[in-house]
Amino acid sequence: MQVGGAQRHDVSIDEALTHGVGEFGRGQLFIILQVGLAWVPAAAEMFVAASSSADATTQRFVCSSAQDEACKAVAQHSRPDLCSLARSSWQWSRPGQSVALEWDLICSQAWMVQLPIFSLFFGQLLGFMLFAELADVIGRRRALMAAAALAAVSGAGSALAGNLWWYMCLRACTGLGIGGVLQASLQLASEPVGPNWRAWLATLMHCVLAAGGMLLALLAWLLPGWRLLAVVTSLIMLLFMIMVPSFPESPQWLLAIGRKGEATAALAEIASRNKGHLPEVPLQDMGQGPPVRPLTDILSHTRVRRRLVLSLVLWPCTWALYIGLTLMVAVRLDGSAPLNLLTCFGINAAAVAVAAPVMERLGRSSTAATVFVAGGVLCLLSAFSQGLMQRLVGIAAQTSAAVAVSLLYACSSGLFPTSVRVVAMRVCTLAGNVGAVLAPGVAVLAVTVHAQFVPWIPLAAASFVAAAAALALPESLGMPHADAIQDMAPPLPRRKLLPLHQLFKTKSTNLSQLHGYFMRLGDTSTASVDV
Repeated sequence: MQVGGAQRHDVSIDEALTHGVGEFGRGQLFIILQVGLAWVPAAAEMFVAASSSADATTQRFVCSSAQDEACKAVAQHSRPDLCSLARSSWQWSRPGQSVALEWDLICSQAWMVQLPIFSLFFGQLLGFMLFAELADVIGRRRALMAAAALAAVSGAGSALAGNLWWYMCLRACTGLGIGGVLQASLQLASEPVGPNWRAWLATLMHCVLAAGGMLLALLAWLLPGWRLLAVVTSLIMLLFMIMVPSFPESPQWLLAIGRKGEATAALAEIASRNKGHLPEVPLQDMGQGPPVRPLTDILSHTRVRRRLVLSLVLWPCTWALYIGLTLMVAVRLDGSAPLNLLTCFGINAAAVAVAAPVMERLGRSSTAATVFVAGGVLCLLSAFSQGLMQRLVGIAAQTSAAVAVSLLYACSSGLFPTSVRVVAMRVCTLAGNVGAVLAPGVAVLAVTVHAQFVPWIPLAAASFVAAAAALALPESLGMPHADAIQDMAPPLPRRKLLPLHQLFKTKSTNLSQLHGYFMRLGDTSTASVDV
């Protein structure tokens, strides 16, 4: 477009946000407060099974006969061995309090209490993939409403389940809806936000996730049984679904399907709230900007491929650690499971809020690695402690995992150019969901292996592996945003690595040389020569 003798180009939505509308202001905050409410019922539905899967041996029971001395002797222990008694000699005081109690998931069947949790996270994995595609076809808002409806209906239906297998199927359907809610709501909230703020939006949303966990724990503490808890959490999701039609649609999606006028109007409303202005030039069609490259472009480029591989180690380890430790808090630690979860999620919200500005000061990769190392050490301490000490250290370990999850997006998103960022982050999120699916295996170890330290060992290992992956990633703080792979800034040079036998023959060997030998600074395929 030619204006006043100067060439004037149409602008992308990101350019409009950066140079007029405002990257993050009242307009975006208004949308985030609306859409972010989705994560509260989603978190409640996500952890509703965990609150009902507490160790059954800690629950109250009564002997069928007052003259049964063997039963009375077992009842005096803090962790009574119900498996040593005949089932007809005792009964639960509150059989409807949890799934484990209602269907007698104890002794050889104790591991089965984790099956509904596995089903939910498997459904969530499928829901992420399904609704990621559906949201591109029918829009973010409609996809969010459909996912919320599915989660609400199937969640309420699970309260009517007559056996464990029906309950598993309905929890899988609930997970399918939750995956769609998390995916579509994050798209609706992040796409109107400027590129320099999107990484921090995920951190903010995880504070909301912790708030949803607190709500679930509070409800589990107050309500008398798991069926009523399932109904109430589903009603909360249903109330949210009713609000969805009033939410603004994503301007990126509107522009992608050719509704440029509506996309411009959506940006104008955000600019009005931000006291900003629309650019003087029109929005460019989606086909005019840098094309979104397929996954094969990432795999064909050495530097980007290495970053993706490291991220695919980091994401599943982190999510497995977070879900696994949350289940351990509910299943293995002493005390009330709802009270333990309420304490955990309350501390999570505060810790996540503090960690975000700290990472912005100290660096993303190094801060994440420090959190992972601390989490691994805390897991090892939990493995060899008991009682109150194990409870405190276990909650601290779960908090470190919550902080790590909230920092994932900020650590990874800045590593990829704009043309492949969407594809790369979808693959990373998918890998994180795979880690969540595997996490209930840790809780199975907790109830099937007599040695109390065994379940904590794989959690510690996952934390240390994630720490190594985070350290191997290049620092993305302050890294300029590249539109294409060819525009990526050159990495920091690194010294040529000495052979190991020469390193230890050198008299001047010190800690800095050892650090330079074992740590890979930068991510080039060949090292620069500097001896």
